[in-house]
Amino acid sequence: MINPSPIPVPTKRAKPAPDLYLQALNRFGLRGDGDSAFEDFHNGSIAAKRVGFSCMAIPNEITDGMDFSHTDMVPDSLSDFRLDELNHRLST
Repeated sequence: MINPSPIPVPTKRAKPAPDLYLQALNRFGLRGDGDSAFEDFHNGSIAAKRVGFSCMAIPNEITDGMDFSHTDMVPDSLSDFRLDELNHRLST
């Protein structure tokens, strides 16, 4: 399993540019195919989709009114899903 610790990698372009995702993939030697992102902000979800990730938007009280129609899923709550179900739903 990959350590999900923050990656302090400076980039010239912020999200929605996919630079942070691309640098993380490069750092861990991954290709990004079949990967998923969980984002709570519109720009982050756009960056994830630009890399080719499946993306689940998880709005919070600040981002709840943002447009997440480009994402693969916007659940009412993560507590409604088991991890294996999330993996299945994001991979189809």
